[in-house]
Amino acid sequence: MHINIERITRLHYLISHASTGTPEQLALKLSVSEATLYRDLQMMRNAGAPIIYNSIRQSYVYERSVDLKLLSFESHEPYEGFKPS
Repeated sequence: MHINIERITRLHYLISHASTGTPEQLALKLSVSEATLYRDLQMMRNAGAPIIYNSIRQSYVYERSVDLKLLSFESHEPYEGFKPS
């Protein structure tokens, strides 16, 4: 599976700051389809990211603090996953 590191990093930032908006708004912010957004969110969850949607804040949020770990942006090494911080 190809991982768009820049998009995942931006998605992580928006989730960390509870500023994603609705799924439709988030897909627009990331310039992707909602289907792609849902695949990215599922991939992040599968990697251990505790992502939920908060309907009051109208944003995806982390249930607990996480630290996004990437091995290398330049060498395109495998994605390591999410670690609790």
